[in-house]
Amino acid sequence: MTAAKTADTKTTNYFSGPLVKQTFKSNLALTIVVLVLSCLICFVLSFAMSIMGGESGATMTDAQIFNLFMAAITNYNTANGTSLSWSDFMSLYTAGGDLSAYTAAFQNAISDPQTAMMVTQLGLDGGLTAQNFAACITLLQGTDSTMATYMTNFQYYYVLATQDVFDTAMNSQILLQNMLEVMGMNADLITNMSNMDMTTMINTMYFHEIGILPMLIWIVVVGNSIIAGQVDRGSMAYVLSTPTKRSAVVITQAVYMVIVPLMITIITCCIKLICNAAFLGDPNAAVTVVLFAGMYLLLESMCGICYLGSCLFNRSSRAMAFGGGLVVLFFIAALIGMFGSDNLVSVGMGVEALNGFNYISVMTLFDIDSIGTIGSGAADLSFLWKMAILLVIAIATYVIGAIRFTKKDLPL
Repeated sequence: MTAAKTADTKTTNYFSGPLVKQTFKSNLALTIVVLVLSCLICFVLSFAMSIMGGESGATMTDAQIFNLFMAAITNYNTANGTSLSWSDFMSLYTAGGDLSAYTAAFQNAISDPQTAMMVTQLGLDGGLTAQNFAACITLLQGTDSTMATYMTNFQYYYVLATQDVFDTAMNSQILLQNMLEVMGMNADLITNMSNMDMTTMINTMYFHEIGILPMLIWIVVVGNSIIAGQVDRGSMAYVLSTPTKRSAVVITQAVYMVIVPLMITIITCCIKLICNAAFLGDPNAAVTVVLFAGMYLLLESMCGICYLGSCLFNRSSRAMAFGGGLVVLFFIAALIGMFGSDNLVSVGMGVEALNGFNYISVMTLFDIDSIGTIGSGAADLSFLWKMAILLVIAIATYVIGAIRFTKKDLPL
């Protein structure tokens, strides 16, 4: 009767509660450390994005508009012996004081054809008015540069302008570009860098590199230990000596490899949503949720690869070399390939030839750029079929690994 019950139990048991509890317990410390690290990294990068998003800088046009207003004031001071200044103007403007002297200075300046032409070229709607000057000063005060810096820039500009250095063939922008080129710097690249979308860059670094690194360590360590590690240590013989079939072992361990990364991803996603709402004022829930869904599928494809290696080999070292080696290869290839991406190449910080490394890493299938278009007028849905491939890789590796383990000879 006992033998019959044992045989029947081995036939019908495809999931082992005690085994999954043992696996959870043995990897609990590592799992907690990875969870805490993932949440901390998420918090720190979200905070960094809020700081970078809060920083602002004036464009060259804004500085030129300020120079135009200051030239009008300086010329008026020279002609009338007055001492008008931007700081005095802002004090009067804020207090609702008398701005007639500044208005006269602006009217005198706009009567000059060259000044009128520059106003048109700069697209200054309304011309030289007190409202436009106040708006320009407010904008410059909100940047990382001080007003003293803008005043120094104006002084150089004014001296060059009064010496007739600037003509139809040369202006302050061309002068700056030439100065940068003399110093070995490409002005176009500097402009591109100032226009670079730092949010996209940080998202790429987080979801492709920094954010998934703790989970990759967990995957390599746990993926190796749950099957091959137990076979190598001899503990698998004890597990299979109980009323537990091999099919129950592989299914139980596969479920563990699916559930734990899912739990960590969900918790980290919630932290990210909270950080976005707190630091950025906009949780952007749709994009964030899809990004973490893509990250989970990427992680599961890695889990499947390590699980497959653990099922194929009886020696822990060989399983680690197979699964861990591929994971490390994909990670390093994605890291190098990032410097060949269009985002970095376009600003002169990358090398186009390095883009080839992206084609040897499954991380390329996690398309962060196309996911970022969700909610826009022209959403790029190409990330869907790439995420589907990641899902297929995960399922295929789990299934192949499970079948292989149930059929191979074990050194028990």
